[in-house]
Amino acid sequence: MWLKLKSAVAVFYDKQSNFFITRFLYFFLIIILPLLSAGISQEAKLFFYSLSLLIVVSFFSETVNKPKINFKIFFLWLLFIFFYLLSTINSVSISRSIIGLFDTMLIFVLVALASIVFNTKKGKVLLIYFILFTGFLLSILSLRYYIPGVQPPVDKINFLYANFGHNNLSDYLLLCFPLGYFLLIKTELVNKKKKIILFFLLAFFFINLILTFSRASWLILLFFLVVQFLGEKNNKSVNKLEKKLIFIPLLLLLCSVIIIFLVNIFFTLKNEKIADTSFWGRQILKSFQWEKRPEYIRQSLIIFKNNPIFGMGFNNFFYGSLKYQSEPRSFSAYSHNFLLQMISEGGLFCFIAFIMLLSYLFYKSYQNSRNNDDFFSKGIFWAVLLSFVHSFFDYDWNLLAIFFTCLLLLSVSANAKVRKNLSSSEIFFPIIIISGITLIFLFSNLIGLAYFYKGNFYEGKNKNILAGEYYKKAFMIYPFNQQIVKKNFEFLIKNQDTTINRQFKIFYVLDGSNAEFFNWIASQYLSIGDINKAKYFLKKALENDPKNINYWYKLISHEKNPGCKINLFNSFVKNMSGVNNLDLTHRDLGKIYVDMASIYFDKNDEKKSIEFLEKAISTDPWTLDYYLKLKFLYSSANSTENLEKLSVDCFNHFPLDKRCGN
Repeated sequence: MWLKLKSAVAVFYDKQSNFFITRFLYFFLIIILPLLSAGISQEAKLFFYSLSLLIVVSFFSETVNKPKINFKIFFLWLLFIFFYLLSTINSVSISRSIIGLFDTMLIFVLVALASIVFNTKKGKVLLIYFILFTGFLLSILSLRYYIPGVQPPVDKINFLYANFGHNNLSDYLLLCFPLGYFLLIKTELVNKKKKIILFFLLAFFFINLILTFSRASWLILLFFLVVQFLGEKNNKSVNKLEKKLIFIPLLLLLCSVIIIFLVNIFFTLKNEKIADTSFWGRQILKSFQWEKRPEYIRQSLIIFKNNPIFGMGFNNFFYGSLKYQSEPRSFSAYSHNFLLQMISEGGLFCFIAFIMLLSYLFYKSYQNSRNNDDFFSKGIFWAVLLSFVHSFFDYDWNLLAIFFTCLLLLSVSANAKVRKNLSSSEIFFPIIIISGITLIFLFSNLIGLAYFYKGNFYEGKNKNILAGEYYKKAFMIYPFNQQIVKKNFEFLIKNQDTTINRQFKIFYVLDGSNAEFFNWIASQYLSIGDINKAKYFLKKALENDPKNINYWYKLISHEKNPGCKINLFNSFVKNMSGVNNLDLTHRDLGKIYVDMASIYFDKNDEKKSIEFLEKAISTDPWTLDYYLKLKFLYSSANSTENLEKLSVDCFNHFPLDKRCGN
């Protein structure tokens, strides 16, 4: 028992570096972060900030002879952060961008320290084992969702379940496969027993990758296997078993790719939307006709064209996508191309700084991978390269867990064999400054949450005035949390607080492009009967999301002046010009048409009224009231033929309702 415990501890201990606690904290961070909504949730951010600061304290407290870090890498990171800061200052939503800024600064700190902590050969192997173990854990946890009846996770984005098209687990497994492959086939440091374990682990990863139904991941892994197969084909030092380890998954993956693509091409040529909404149906049947990536690329280019120097600000693609979408519901938080999102959000200078950093990291990692003894760097180089290529087709590098892991691996691999270095004492000053600023940011977050929960407590006791004061304090201390912001303004509006205008000014500076929030504010004003304020904020929402039919419906329906209502409808039509299949896009559109039919009915223009009611039914054929209103108008106009057609259509949708008859 003692020997096993000693062996487990020895995994984290290396006489050449002696970073025991620091390595354990890295291990904990690498494993837990992917489980917390892939690193993008509020809880994930708090965990990431807290553990990162603990790693900094642990690193500088372990008094050992520390190796040095590459000066160029350190400098390029600082240059990238500087331009990131400029982009954040000029952001359309500082509230969203500042979170990304702190994420990036802490990633810089962590990868800088990791390139020292995992500098040795054993350190690299240990880091690879951390990631392989995380991939295994995620794969095991994801399998339970294939069991019928198991409820999917609450988080929309995660590494365990397929919420959007495919399972994001493929993004992580794409990292794991090359790392495990080079450990299994290339290195002699792994004994026979570990090689057997690695073999079954790779087979397990391969099966899970197939089950994710990620087409891009399949093609990229196929490319990797082809390159390795061709490279080893004439290599006499490679035995037949090793060649089979490449050839068998290569053949299986090729067959899977061909079958799935043929199925989807068939549905695309049929020119119909696939009706199967089951779990397997959503994964296998995807018509290319409904692919929206070209639309996101178009939006990225428009955002960059309008904001070429500093961009829209990081984490703000969502706002640009809402504003520039060509059709309703054609928006996304991600452009599904990391470099395009980088240049549209960060602008030209930030993009160039990042490309310089990433190119240098890849260059140094490739140099080290050419060393015949350094198969760990080879595995790291291929793993990050495959993940980077995959980021051209998906949003995996926008997920903190993936972005952090890739840059961590690449920095550790690139740090070896450099001429100009910085010692740990020389990097102390910038790292401590960043850590100190982050600590203040973290404490303000925690204090803001403390006031927020205290407000919740007093609200539960019906002490609303006291609760409102605590919500106000929470907002003033940490105005970057949507829960805090909404609760604060809910109480300000409800109590008609005189300080609300001052707090709105703060909000406009921090998050003035948040259409969803303006719509929510409008709903709050509607709840207290202030129609004018509600209309004002609905117009603010439409400035930032002009294709949102729900906002248009609310604005038009609450406009009492018939002339203004017609003008609003004309503005709506103008904004929707060029939209394909508009009549089939949204149920609220039917309500808009009915509203307009009522206006023209009051004006005694039955022809126009009939026209709008017919549009309402074509948009939403499942609302009986529309048929009854149109039936009344057809009867008034003595249109027998139309009445008969309407009656048949009504009975088709409501076969048991006698009111559909003539």
